[in-house]
Amino acid sequence: MSTPWPMLSLDSIVAGVVAAGFTAHVDHAGGNTAIIYAGPTRPNEVDGEPDWYTVSAGPGWFDGRSGANDGRGQAWAYTDEFNVGPDRDPDTIGFEDMISPTDEDEAVEAILQVLAVAEVGPS
Repeated sequence: MSTPWPMLSLDSIVAGVVAAGFTAHVDHAGGNTAIIYAGPTRPNEVDGEPDWYTVSAGPGWFDGRSGANDGRGQAWAYTDEFNVGPDRDPDTIGFEDMISPTDEDEAVEAILQVLAVAEVGPS
C-alpha cells in the first residue's frame, strides 16, 4: 500500500480503514486542504450537534487531476506534516498524543488505535 516517496495517499488510507470495518472519508477543510475523518460523529461543544468525528488525520491536499473526492482529485499528504488524533477535544475520548505515521499502513493503524481508545467498534 505504501508509496515510494515521502507522501501518503489519503484515499489509500481511507480504503484501509474502511476495509477494517470502520467509516472514513476524505473531506475538504477549506483552501484545498484535505483531511480524513473516521469513526462516528459525536456532539460538538458549541451547539451539541453531532458533527465532530472521532478521528481526524491530515493535513493534505487535493491534486485536482481526477474526478475523485467530488471532483477535487486524489488526496495526498507529506509524511512530515501528517498527524492522526482525535477530532477536536482529545479529552473526550482519553487520547492525548498525536501520532505521526511515516507510511500508509502506519496511518491506518494509527487511526484504528485512536478508534480503539475511543471504544468505537466497526460500523
